[in-house]
Amino acid sequence: MEILFKIKVPWRQLHQKDLLSRVQMLKALPRAASVRGGGRTLPASWRRPQANVIKVNFEGSWKKGCPTGFGCVARNEEGLVMAAATAYPVDASSSLITEALAFRWSLSIAADLIFMDVVLETDCLQLFDAWHKPLHGPSYFIYILKDCKDLVLSFRSFNLSFVRRSGNSVADHLAKNSSRYPNHVWIEEVPPDCVPLIDYDETTCCLSREKQERRTKLKSNFLTFRL
Repeated sequence: MEILFKIKVPWRQLHQKDLLSRVQMLKALPRAASVRGGGRTLPASWRRPQANVIKVNFEGSWKKGCPTGFGCVARNEEGLVMAAATAYPVDASSSLITEALAFRWSLSIAADLIFMDVVLETDCLQLFDAWHKPLHGPSYFIYILKDCKDLVLSFRSFNLSFVRRSGNSVADHLAKNSSRYPNHVWIEEVPPDCVPLIDYDETTCCLSREKQERRTKLKSNFLTFRL
């Protein structure tokens, strides 16, 4: 099925070719809402949070010998953007440390914006697994996660969820392009070049929800038939 993007705001001609190729790559990804990985089902597309919860997707872009950048985007249960932010440049020694630092930075952003019920979402499975295990050891990575444990006390409720890279495209784009608009915060909007990615997330979210509703209806009809 062809997916059409409604571009609400024009973006810079200089970056149009790169953005279009990225959207085309996303459109070519599987439509499955989740995929199997390591014996478990891993979400592959962005999903709306529960009512009255803010979901903050975050990402850290790391390349050896280059400055690191962070990006995050916060959306509500209707898929509306509440805020977006970037940080650049940041020093980090590895991709995992970058993700952990981006996690801590995103928690601080959410706390500063006075979000009360929050879900942060990452595409780093190693970070996600480490967060849900006891934190032991003297490593810098563990030290950062312990800082994060303290920061989550700022919220009324908190959870860390995982999504594959295909469902984290907005934060990924912000992180990779953070040098273009460093250390910036947008309230209830995103940079123009993120608009197609926001629209894509919303489209795949609606398709996934419709598929789930059809599946639930079929299951209900089957149970009724058996009774």
